Amino acid sequence: MLVFLHGFLGTGEDWINIMRTFSGSAKCISVDLPGHGKSVLHGLEGVGEEPWLSLETIADILYKLIHHIAPEKITLVGYSMGARIALFMALKFGTKV
Repeated sequence: MLVFLHGFLGTGEDWINIMRTFSGSAKCISVDLPGHGKSVLHGLEGVGEEPWLSLETIADILYKLIHHIAPEKITLVGYSMGARIALFMALKFGTKV
């Protein structure tokens, strides 16, 4: 499975054309990273209007989502901010990514 992570101020839709290219040989998904696109941040009441999410927090959120969708090992593809998140996740969750 290929999981695509967009850059800062992007959305999962940024990857649609590229995912079409790979969809014949691999299952492809993209997500709106927390705070982007149509993502919704739950459970952060009292943090303020603009909650601050660390790289580690975002990686943990993505890990839980990805593990729920695909229990097997996955490949992350990232651009800009998404690439930084992908690299962090590869270091932290090496058996999954």
